[in-house]
Amino acid sequence: MAKTLSNTSYRNLRDEISAIYTDSKQQAARALDRVLNKAHWEIGKRIVTVEQKNAIRAQYGDRLLKHLSEDLTEIHGNGFSITNLKYMRQFFLTNPKGQPADQLGWTKQCVLLSIKDEKVRKQYERKAVAENWSKSALIDELKKDKVKRERDQESLAPAQPLSADKKPARKRLSLQYVRGRTGFYRAVEIEGLHMPKKRCALDLGFNVYKKDIEGIARRAHGDIVVAAGEASVRAASGADKKDLYTYKAYVDRVIDGDTVWVDVELGFGVFIRQKLRLRGIDAPEVDTKRGKTAKGFLRRTLQSVEYIVIKTHGSDKYGRYLADIFYLPGEPGAAEVAAEGIYLNQEMLDHGLAGLYLAEG
Repeated sequence: MAKTLSNTSYRNLRDEISAIYTDSKQQAARALDRVLNKAHWEIGKRIVTVEQKNAIRAQYGDRLLKHLSEDLTEIHGNGFSITNLKYMRQFFLTNPKGQPADQLGWTKQCVLLSIKDEKVRKQYERKAVAENWSKSALIDELKKDKVKRERDQESLAPAQPLSADKKPARKRLSLQYVRGRTGFYRAVEIEGLHMPKKRCALDLGFNVYKKDIEGIARRAHGDIVVAAGEASVRAASGADKKDLYTYKAYVDRVIDGDTVWVDVELGFGVFIRQKLRLRGIDAPEVDTKRGKTAKGFLRRTLQSVEYIVIKTHGSDKYGRYLADIFYLPGEPGAAEVAAEGIYLNQEMLDHGLAGLYLAEG
């Protein structure tokens, strides 16, 4: 019969196994730190290279990071916040010849990036490695020594072009648009379970089709027609595709500086509720001061009108329809819907409340 282990022998075995496991975890963590630091440095390098190659100015560099953050977070999950991408960019700019101190994890690297003085930063980098400081210990040491640090990441601005000797002249950002005309539609051939033969229907947009319209049966696929009453259409002489997908709409709610919920009047008594993204522009995040300002301007502007006119351009990957929005100033109903109106997308740009949307298309 096998003898049982003494308490001392068992404790020794347990402690040895625990030590092996703890040591392996520490080695794995150090190896992971090295790999992630290298990845963060390389990511920062790619961002800076694109900014400098394309001479992207500060305000558009931030928008580039916003789109990268949204897309990379959707693909990979956490780790790609705008702030973290700024740190990666600054990590490369601070160490352009290669990443420093492999022994330090990423959060400690970010703390060190906040130290403006390079000599002081290197000094604390060496101390953090030698004394194996945690992030909180590093911060405590900096506070104790009253080391001057950047307040936040707002100072981590995009890299300016290396060859730029002076700030480029500001140019007006312009959007190209075609307004379209309300009441114009396209005839399309459709078929289904209850329609063994193809027949023409009216494409109202937003994947809505209407069959029982007088005058549509005589049309061919692709013909452009115009409303000629509450339930009929006629040929639209001189109209083309640019006139389509233009509607009256009634604003229900402003979400942020570039997104709204609206009730769209498709015509022939049909309404549909849709979320619209203003085409071609990108407002700051709504939880920022500038984002709140943009949202406030958009809400005040749209509260003062009875309706808007929208020209849609399909949907984005989030299911929001991209739209050019026009509104008529003055008293509700004071002008006809066919009037040109004020182009709201461009107005947001002109007031500095939004920038161009880089990733569109």
